[in-house]
Amino acid sequence: MRKVLILLIIALLLAGCDRYEPSAYGGEEITGSEVAALNLAMNDAYKARAFCEKVIKDFGDIAPFTKIIKSENNNIKALEKLFKEYDLEILTDDWSTKTPKFNSIEEACEAGRNVEIENIELYDMLFTIVEKEDMITTFKNLQGASRNNHLPAFETCLAGYQ
Repeated sequence: MRKVLILLIIALLLAGCDRYEPSAYGGEEITGSEVAALNLAMNDAYKARAFCEKVIKDFGDIAPFTKIIKSENNNIKALEKLFKEYDLEILTDDWSTKTPKFNSIEEACEAGRNVEIENIELYDMLFTIVEKEDMITTFKNLQGASRNNHLPAFETCLAGYQ
C-alpha cells in the first residue's frame, strides 16, 4: 500500500509541475508542487470523511467515527481556505463510491487505524514539498489531529475487540 501511495504522490507532483503555472497571490507565488500538495491533502481528507460516512451508514452512529467525521469536515474547511487564498479550484470529492464495505466494526477500526497511519506519513512527505508558512501550519494541525486524536481513537476502538 505504501508503494502505491508513493507512486501516486510522485505522479501527482509531476502532473502538478507540468499543469500549473505559478499563480500570484498577495505578492507570493505558489508552485505546481505546492498545488499538488494541497490536492493530495484535500483528496486524503475527502477519503477519510467518506470512510467515516460509510461506516456510520453501515453500522450506525458509533464512536469514534461520529467524532472523527466532524474533525474531517473541519480539516476540509481548513484546506478549502488555502485553496481560496491561492485562488485555486477546489477538487471534487468523488470518494463516496470508492469506499469499501466492512464486515464488522472491528474491521472498520483496523482500517481507520491504517488510514490515519497513511495520513501521518503523507504529511511527513508533504512537509518536504511546501515552503509556505500557512500551508505548513495547516498541514501540521491536520497531521497533529491524526496523530494525537484519530489514531489513538481507532487504536482504542480496535483494542475493544481484541
